[in-house]
Amino acid sequence: MKNKKYILFPIISIVLTMLNSCVEQTEWTKYGLNGKVKTLVENQYEPVEKSGKWQQGAPTRFGNYSLIFSEKGDHERTNFFDENNKIRYYLISKIENGKMVEESRYDAEGKFQGINKYTHTSDTKIEFTSYEPYEGELIEVSKGTAYLKDGKPVGSDLKTLYNGEVNYEVQKKFLYDENGFLVGIKKSFPVGDDEIEKFEYTEFDDQNNWTKRLYYEDEDSKTPHKIIIRSYEYYK
Repeated sequence: MKNKKYILFPIISIVLTMLNSCVEQTEWTKYGLNGKVKTLVENQYEPVEKSGKWQQGAPTRFGNYSLIFSEKGDHERTNFFDENNKIRYYLISKIENGKMVEESRYDAEGKFQGINKYTHTSDTKIEFTSYEPYEGELIEVSKGTAYLKDGKPVGSDLKTLYNGEVNYEVQKKFLYDENGFLVGIKKSFPVGDDEIEKFEYTEFDDQNNWTKRLYYEDEDSKTPHKIIIRSYEYYK
C-alpha cells in the first residue's frame, strides 16, 4: 500500500466547532447554530495585534470551509477552500430520517476521494469509519466514536490506520462554559501528556452566532495561534 498521511476529515461533521445547544435536534444543533442557517463560511487567519486587539492577518492555507444546510436543517454539503478561497475538496452528505449516514469526498475536479460512514447507535453515540480508494478497493483509514448529550458533542475517540494497523490515537473531551459555548478541547493520548486547546469569542451577529473566535493551541498561551472569522446566510 502506498505511503499515505492520515486524514482527519471523517470527524469533520461531528466535532467541528460545536458551540451551543438548541431545543430542536437538527444538524444546526450539532454545530451549535441559532436560527435557520443556509450557509456558514469559516476562514482562518494568522494573528496580528493592532491597538491592543487581535486582528486577522494573512489567510491560512488550511482550515477554511463552508457548510450548506437545507431549510429543514440537514447538513447537505461541506466545501474546503485554500487560502485564495478556491475549492480544495468537498463532501456531499447522504441523509436518512433526518440523520447523516454518509459523506462522499471529492477533489476540486469532482474525482471521488473517499467516503465517511456514520452509524447512529443511540441518541448519545455515533460511530464513524472513513475509507479511501486504493487499487480499486476502499481501504479503511480511520474510525472512532462521537459522544453526544442533548444533541451536542461532549467527546470523541479517533484511531487512524496504516496497512490495517493503528498509527495514531486520540480521545477528546469538549469543555463548555455556563452559556453552552465551547471553550476548550482536552486531548488525551495513549502515551504522553494531555493537551488542552482553548477558544475565546469576541464578536457575534444578531442571531447570537459567533463571528470571531481566537484559537489558542495551549491553555496557558497568551497569544492566539489563529484568528477565526465566520459569516452566515440565513433562510428568510
